[in-house]
Amino acid sequence: MRLEKKYPGAKDAFVSSWVPSCASSGTGTWSDVKLSHLLDMATGNYTSSAYMTDENNETTLFDATTAAAKIARACTAHPRKVGPGGTWVYHTADSYIAGTLMNGYLRNAEGSTKDIFTDLLVGELYAPIGVSPTATYTCRTYDSAAQPFTGWGLMWTRDDVAKIGRFIGIDDGIIGGTAMLDATQLNAALQRNAADRGTNPLTDYKYNNGFWAYNVKTGMSCANDTYIPFMSGYGGITILLLPNDMVYYYFSDNDTYLWLDAAKEAAKIRAICQ
Repeated sequence: MRLEKKYPGAKDAFVSSWVPSCASSGTGTWSDVKLSHLLDMATGNYTSSAYMTDENNETTLFDATTAAAKIARACTAHPRKVGPGGTWVYHTADSYIAGTLMNGYLRNAEGSTKDIFTDLLVGELYAPIGVSPTATYTCRTYDSAAQPFTGWGLMWTRDDVAKIGRFIGIDDGIIGGTAMLDATQLNAALQRNAADRGTNPLTDYKYNNGFWAYNVKTGMSCANDTYIPFMSGYGGITILLLPNDMVYYYFSDNDTYLWLDAAKEAAKIRAICQ
């Protein structure tokens, strides 16, 4: 969203134009896949569309230690099944490709030494909102490329979670009165645009620009569809960006993703149903 704010049209950058390894992979089809498709987990390249089957069978992406090895695995992991933009299939590999694309895009615009994590994310967003030193670190490949993983490898304190959640869900990406994120992309991710809900992982769920959302109409007895956006991480990490300007976070290590009761309690303070 920051890259799109600075360079409108970045979300429409094609993978094959910015990730040479994917362009020459010979597996899957990347010439029509955009950054926005990667962020929606809708590249059209997958082995199985069954929920999380591809992701649960992934090993070599995580085992590879160099940028060349990781991107080669990410680009060749799956064949083309359908056109991009429609079918949701979760791949951490797609997040890694997105990071590689964004790094190349940023360096083309601002110079070869620029880094999508250190300069754009931390330098322009995280540092100004006051995150801890821990949050300014990410895991990287063990070579001179030092490519940020972008799909995993972050470490946040509780204070970081609260500040980042507030920056996105309450402050609308504004720092010191200046909008730092592309509003269209942000509103889509937070389910504020009924015409752009994103892709469909499961019944009553949406996935848009890397953010999940769940329709609580039934669970909270709302009169209308009410999608609550949230960030979700491996093992049971949830950061709810509630539409009543509240943030709720929950970290577990037992694949437990329970938060509806918390949302109901939050609604007693300020209404959530739309």
